[in-house]
This record gives sequence, C-alpha cells and structure tokens, in this order.
Amino acid sequence: MNCISCVFYVAGILAVFAYEDISYKKVATQSPPSSADNLEAKNAVDGTIATCMRTGDIGLTAKHKTVWWIVDLGRVYNVYSINIQFKNYDGYGV
Repeated sequence: MNCISCVFYVAGILAVFAYEDISYKKVATQSPPSSADNLEAKNAVDGTIATCMRTGDIGLTAKHKTVWWIVDLGRVYNVYSINIQFKNYDGYGV
C-alpha cells in the first residue's frame, strides 16, 4: 500500500492525517497511446515523480481532437480528492 501521511503536534495534541493512493500500480490506459515506452499511462501511477505519461498534441488543428486517460482502481471507492501533477516540458509547448 502506498500511503501518504502528515503528523501535526499542536498545543499538546497529536493529529495524524493520512490518505491511501488507491491508484498506485493500478492498470492505467490512455488514448491515443504513447509511442514512447517512457511516456506510457502506467507511469502516472508508479508512485514516482521522475516518470510521466503524455499523449500527443490535442486541439482543433491537431491530429487528435480529444484524449483520455483512465485508471482501473479494481473496485468501487468513495473518492474525495484527486491530485493531478503536471510536468513542465521545457521548450515544448506552453
């Protein structure tokens, strides 16, 4: 289990806040698929910020008008928060 936690000690009270990364190492798919192994959808759920996933260009003048990315969590969850981190590709796009 990949779990993130924070511990706070304020005025003699210890509080622990934690959440489980339910997408960690789950099956991820994207469309269109990436042509590069190092940019596959599975990289978005591998638990490391050193890897990433990326699709091709999208938009009115691009080959693909829309793209999608999905993670199969394996069962039904109550999801209260989603955190998406974007990587800055220096010199590529805006």
